[in-house]
Amino acid sequence: MYKNKDPPVKDTFAKEQKLLKSCQAPFSFYQLVEDLWHPKSNSGSDPMSRLCTLMRKMKVKSFIKEELELNEELLEEQAMATKRCKQKVSLTATRLTFFRSLPSPPKWNDPDKLPDDHLLGYAVIATLKLPDDEYRTYLLESVVRPPSIWIRDAEDRISIEPITNYYVHNRKTFETNIGTKENSRTFTLTGSFFAQQNDITHVCAHAALRTAINSSSTLNTEKLTNQKINEILGIDFSSPEKCVGHIDGDPPGTKAGLEIQELEEVIRQLGGRTISADFAENTSVEYDQFIYPFVESACPVILGIEGWNFNRSRPSRISHAVSVLGHTLNSDRWEPEARSGYGRFPAESYTPITGWVGHYIINDDNFGMYVTLPSDMLRNYLVPSKNPNLHATRAVAIVPSDVQLSGLSAERMAVWIAQSLIEGLKESSPVIWLERLAQQSNSIVSRTLLQTKESYRQYIDSLIQDGQITLTPEIEQRLDNMPEHIWVSEITLPHLYTGNKHKLGDVIIRANATEEEHSAVESFELAWFPGFIYFGSDHQIFSWDVHTHVPLIREEETIPLLEW
Repeated sequence: MYKNKDPPVKDTFAKEQKLLKSCQAPFSFYQLVEDLWHPKSNSGSDPMSRLCTLMRKMKVKSFIKEELELNEELLEEQAMATKRCKQKVSLTATRLTFFRSLPSPPKWNDPDKLPDDHLLGYAVIATLKLPDDEYRTYLLESVVRPPSIWIRDAEDRISIEPITNYYVHNRKTFETNIGTKENSRTFTLTGSFFAQQNDITHVCAHAALRTAINSSSTLNTEKLTNQKINEILGIDFSSPEKCVGHIDGDPPGTKAGLEIQELEEVIRQLGGRTISADFAENTSVEYDQFIYPFVESACPVILGIEGWNFNRSRPSRISHAVSVLGHTLNSDRWEPEARSGYGRFPAESYTPITGWVGHYIINDDNFGMYVTLPSDMLRNYLVPSKNPNLHATRAVAIVPSDVQLSGLSAERMAVWIAQSLIEGLKESSPVIWLERLAQQSNSIVSRTLLQTKESYRQYIDSLIQDGQITLTPEIEQRLDNMPEHIWVSEITLPHLYTGNKHKLGDVIIRANATEEEHSAVESFELAWFPGFIYFGSDHQIFSWDVHTHVPLIREEETIPLLEW
């Protein structure tokens, strides 16, 4: 896992030394939020309240509240607001750092009293004092441990475990510090980045971009700030067209938000690549089927959402962006098999894995971190242009620079190849599992994820170590000749997936293939199923030792101890 070179808010120190405080009853987090949020602020405090809720759920015991010296990034926030308002703006900042223990005495500078695994999260809250006695308080950034539980074993050792069936794929190890410049201490924390807009110098698209890029290892870049985004896009507040957000008295035509193309431009300038989908233009693509392979592969996705707010006297259009970081899983969900058994529209030739995804884990700068979006909530049951409900309109996935195909495109071809091979070879194979696949051909399940050649070889090596297979020199050489990135569609059956987390084969598509190559089936690299392995380049078939189901490819760090 990539580790940031710098603390999330670089060189940020407290103005004065503070001690740990207990947040046990009768302490009130409601009162803490009210004390932090200026009463005249136009920015909502829901993200901060959500953070406090997560702290309570993870059994927080103590915290440190520090007023901060203004570092380079905080001064940038102040300078941008001054330019935007064309008058002097002041900024104050507070850092909260939360722990799951309360040492006695409350000494934070003793590593034995507060080890890294006691750190639950931190938040930096900024307040801008604008002209005309206006204020904006917002959560400039936060990193919180993915929702976890602490389990103590018989030998009094503690393990930190993700909560059941909850998978956060986009996360990194960050550093943060507490204390003054003269007397500080650094902690490490694995989690996902969060940011809130202030709606005058940055908006929801900034927050979604910062969350996606700063939470992921897909782009090995320095921390992305609001100033850096504006610099790339030429937003210097010198004219209405070079602004974002809303201020009373803005002239007509003032730019309020960012377009999808601008998000893609920032990612390109940072050395990344994007794969996008427009669900309004291409209504045949389900938003969740498009985003799932990226999310499962730790490639962050920025999701565009639109709808209408009818809770006001005058309905208003909603246009928003969130970052998708992971998903939950409900292995007992009725829908996937029921849709297949009772008939579904539109008809599908296989069962996508998204049928068992209960929610997508998102960061929404309006409501907070690690909130779960019901997977059906944003579907376009109506033509998008006629849909008044919240619905997905666009998705932008951030991928490695050599990846050209989407996971969904790879999966659709992989399923077709799998069904063709299974049907063609079932009679000549003595392996019972191939016959079972053929019998349930229209119900097969496909789970698609992006792999490097090295990571896939490591998976194959694990099967070798378990005695499942041996590799001939020729097969080994062919595996070594695969491109750097591949889409792996794991083919299985419903009950093998939900009960065993196992599969019956893989179909591999070259992720660097062009659409033309893909359309001509030149992207097909290889496929294996019980008893055989088939190479697409020369249509060669070899014997394959796997004769039964084997484990799915999984990232060990995301697998909960308790998984259903």
